[in-house]
Amino acid sequence: MKSVYTRLKDPKIISKLINNIKDISNKNSLNSITPPDIFIGRIGYPYVSIGPLFGNDANEILAKPEYWVHDNLDDIIMKRISLFRGLYKVKINDIENKEVIKLSEAAISYRKIDGEFHIGKVTNNLLLDERSLPFGPGVKLNDFYLYNTNSDKRLENAYYDIDANANDIVFELYNKGVEVSSIQRLFSIGGLGIKKNRKLVPTRWSITAVDDIISKRLIEKSKEFNLIDHIELFSYSALDNHWLIFFIPGTWEYEVIEAWYPNETWNISKEIEIESSYEPYYGRNTYAEITGSYYAAKLAIGEYLNRINKQAKVLILREVREGYKIPVGVWNIREHIRDALKQKPIILNELNDAITIINRFMRLKFNVWLEKSKLLKNLIYQRRLFV
Repeated sequence: MKSVYTRLKDPKIISKLINNIKDISNKNSLNSITPPDIFIGRIGYPYVSIGPLFGNDANEILAKPEYWVHDNLDDIIMKRISLFRGLYKVKINDIENKEVIKLSEAAISYRKIDGEFHIGKVTNNLLLDERSLPFGPGVKLNDFYLYNTNSDKRLENAYYDIDANANDIVFELYNKGVEVSSIQRLFSIGGLGIKKNRKLVPTRWSITAVDDIISKRLIEKSKEFNLIDHIELFSYSALDNHWLIFFIPGTWEYEVIEAWYPNETWNISKEIEIESSYEPYYGRNTYAEITGSYYAAKLAIGEYLNRINKQAKVLILREVREGYKIPVGVWNIREHIRDALKQKPIILNELNDAITIINRFMRLKFNVWLEKSKLLKNLIYQRRLFV
């Protein structure tokens, strides 16, 4: 899926953006608040832009998408673009840089932080893509200071453990109940793992990396369980994203198929773009075609299978329709599928029943999904379910 945002034209967003830039453009310094949240860019890698997010109305919730499940799209976008994105250039392995250390203190904090920001050039660009949270205008910082940090002891202990394997500590934090978004931030600032191996990880890469680390371990655990003995279906809609999630008897296989509708900022073509990613029992060794959403969904799926102590084949169908006018990140997939799987499932007698469900719930008909689905074709051609 190509990230195309050149057609951004919502007047409310443009007005908010212009007013924010006007408010800050004539200032050399600003006393403000970080949620706390941070940004690690990828352009120019291995020299990348880093910095805190800040704004006068910032609070902790703006850094925790786990709490946005029932918010509407406009509110999410408007709140996030109200935050400026500090920019300060460093090399990815310079984790002893004083600015990196300041951001590390922010990454382990659980409350909003007061700050003083010395401002250089203000850019007028938003940062929007399907993996990361929305980011507001960039501001080159000459310097910044953060005051009164409040550390989450779980994150603080992980940060100062310079002998632990990064993957192990990610999963340990997850098992201790730390929000995935908080783990991703600390991972991004190079705050986890063996000291000599630590480096900055661009925000969008860190999101997928953490989802992948956690989901792999959850799925491997689920392979120890008995097979589910019936077909479960969950249907769910949020932000004009529409999902059907099937748990099918059999050993682990996993497939996600996404259909993105045209003529919006995320798909400027006139055709529906359909992409799929699949993995067999032993997983995949290449990056998923549908990128970060594949891993975000897999984490939620792994949680559910471990909660019910079952193993299954899993098929996810997602239609992204016209109302999803601006992407807000793969938290949308992770958190909404988590929420979907808290509902009571529909029990199907056989996968034949799925044809009716798909044709009723989705705009695209069953045969369109079938054409893109390796998992469904495997089941059909093996004559295990239906023809």
